[in-house]
Amino acid sequence: MRVFVPMDISSHPYLRLLYSNLRDAGVKCYDLKKITDILNVFRADIIHFHWIEFFLRSSKGFLFTLLKFSSYLFFCLLAKFLKKRIVITLHNIKPHEPIYPILEHFGFLFSLRIADAIIVHNEWSKEEASRIYKIEERKIHVIPHGNFIGYYPNEISKVDARNKLKIPKEAFVILYFGKIRKYKGLNILISTLKGIKESDIWVVICGKPEDEEIKDDLLKFGKTFKNCILRLNYIPDSEIQVYMNACDVGVLPYEEITTSGTLLLFASFKRTVIVPNLKSIKEVVGEAAIYYTPGDVDDLKRAIIESKNKNLGKMSKMIFKKALKYNWKNIATKTYQLYQKVRK
Repeated sequence: MRVFVPMDISSHPYLRLLYSNLRDAGVKCYDLKKITDILNVFRADIIHFHWIEFFLRSSKGFLFTLLKFSSYLFFCLLAKFLKKRIVITLHNIKPHEPIYPILEHFGFLFSLRIADAIIVHNEWSKEEASRIYKIEERKIHVIPHGNFIGYYPNEISKVDARNKLKIPKEAFVILYFGKIRKYKGLNILISTLKGIKESDIWVVICGKPEDEEIKDDLLKFGKTFKNCILRLNYIPDSEIQVYMNACDVGVLPYEEITTSGTLLLFASFKRTVIVPNLKSIKEVVGEAAIYYTPGDVDDLKRAIIESKNKNLGKMSKMIFKKALKYNWKNIATKTYQLYQKVRK
């Protein structure tokens, strides 16, 4: 079995974990690190796309987008002409923050129609993909996103993590972790925290902003909120454990989400989360999280304050137990079985 992934597998933890386990299962994996690697299309039995929105658009303007879009369409049609099987993992049901919405929607529609199989990470995504793009559900297969248990270092204690960050041991710490983009709801979190007066609440926000306006808002907030730590940059793998183990609870104030690797990252570090009551999230962690009404500042405030009185030790054990279900060996096995099915 030979699979070509038209992107750099080493560029993302999800890809590294999936394909290292597929290699262990006997799959020969090729990826795209330099332009000549595109010739791997001739070697492969299956072409597996991830995050197709990045094949459909360019931030350099419409002409570059047309060039990129056309190249992608040509590559897909060439793969079909060569009788290759196409598998698409639909990490996002719709493109986040689209630059050219009509063009990108057409690109999704085209991609999903020509695909031999589509992978989504939960049942809600399967229903939504079928509804939005009018695709038969039998073509869509649910294979979950895997956990990060054992992937990142996790040796530092809560006490040592807080000492490193100069956070008092008696503080109640909430953590936002991950890329900072508009749809991830940092504006909602800022508005909520401005209305919280509890002196023992600390907030730690880690991630690289991809929008200057949000970055400016966060910097202004950091100057006014007494107990705030901002790390507005990429966090090295070795330091993730410091922030995860220093916090009491994570917060993911998403406005919308299909799949969240960060949700499983918190769960892998035995940290429960405050999250919007969305089907895509509830399907993964069930009652092991603290929910609020999406986009509701007052309800998020309630959830944060109430979380101080929750049995977080019990909830953390629950969410870690959920994370254990999503192991990469099982995920690779399901993916391999799907490859075999489409290759017939």
